[in-house]
Amino acid sequence: MRRLFSRHSCLLTIRPAPRFLFHQAFQWCKDLKKVVIPEKITAIHDAAFYIATILEVVEFEAGSQLVTIGDYAFAYISITSIVIPKGVTKIFRMAFGYAPLEAVEFEAGSQLVTIGDGAFYGTRIKSIAIPTDVVLFGSDVFTDTPCPDTTVFRPGNTVVDCQIVPTTSVPTTAPPLCRGLARNRCRRRDRCAWDPVQNRKVCVPRREHDCTQHATAKLCRQAAAGGCLFESADRRCRHRCTGETKKGTCKKIKNKNGKKNICHFRNQKNPCFRCHARSVCGGAEDDA
Repeated sequence: MRRLFSRHSCLLTIRPAPRFLFHQAFQWCKDLKKVVIPEKITAIHDAAFYIATILEVVEFEAGSQLVTIGDYAFAYISITSIVIPKGVTKIFRMAFGYAPLEAVEFEAGSQLVTIGDGAFYGTRIKSIAIPTDVVLFGSDVFTDTPCPDTTVFRPGNTVVDCQIVPTTSVPTTAPPLCRGLARNRCRRRDRCAWDPVQNRKVCVPRREHDCTQHATAKLCRQAAAGGCLFESADRRCRHRCTGETKKGTCKKIKNKNGKKNICHFRNQKNPCFRCHARSVCGGAEDDA
């Protein structure tokens, strides 16, 4: 994939069709009014459409396989409405910041679990039904929107004209497939898995950053102030903290320059405690 652009226009040429949209792929495009995201795109990386100021329509092909929407992906564009595909699990920091969004709809059966800091900051949203399965809800998600009380915007809430309304009075998405099932019933369903651990001791970054969104070694190594590590064997980017299980080792992990401790070890709520969908959390089960 390559990007051809000038100061006043841009053209994206995709051969063959990729599985993701690169970092800054359409950034600053001044003649882009509508985009249809292909079905097979699984990730829209950071700032993909950042400041494409006249972009008014963003649509997704039927059967969209999209999973993540990166930092500032659609920030400072001109859309007023959007339908988020049901397979999206993560919307990262300022993804729609300062877009004049008034209507956001999540497809029935939404698998969304993460909404990052300021994801809808500075939009015009007054009504929205936030999926109930969201477990990581950042700060300032709806700050600087028309609603004077932004505390109404919480996972599971249906908000109409800045007021929480009973979900029975408005159309809602289908109930979660796995949530609330007892262990035996959960394990009998192919699409569900059981995890008995409520809190996990994990090594996590001191400053959160999703390294997996960086598709190339160069972007990976430049990200998170040297906190990301590119693994050549399987061509993937991960955070240096990921996967470490020993407290002592975790606290000694430094960035690529070896100058800064970037991880800490702490208890973290397990978003997949008890019965959960495999498509969101994976299929590993623990019989303990």
